[in-house]
Amino acid sequence: MPIGPDAGDETTEVTVTVGDDTDYTATVDADPDAVVTGVCLSAQGETDDTGAMAASTIAVSESSDGECSAGMAGPGMGARGGGVAPSGQATS
Repeated sequence: MPIGPDAGDETTEVTVTVGDDTDYTATVDADPDAVVTGVCLSAQGETDDTGAMAASTIAVSESSDGECSAGMAGPGMGARGGGVAPSGQATS
């Protein structure tokens, strides 16, 4: 089943079962004011030979009990999509 821009007009019916512990997320546009102390950040991008990253995608999310999840999912990626960069809490 093609997913993404090359999927064309193809559709497939899928049944998904969820439970009380199912997490739901939504992607929305944000501005730099969304990055504040206590939020979780996750970034994807290319790194150079020093390890510095030019981020192409940055995700900002609330922490859960003071903890951050270990990555992000994006269009065309599963919940454990490839190329996930380290995540952590913003400190300033």
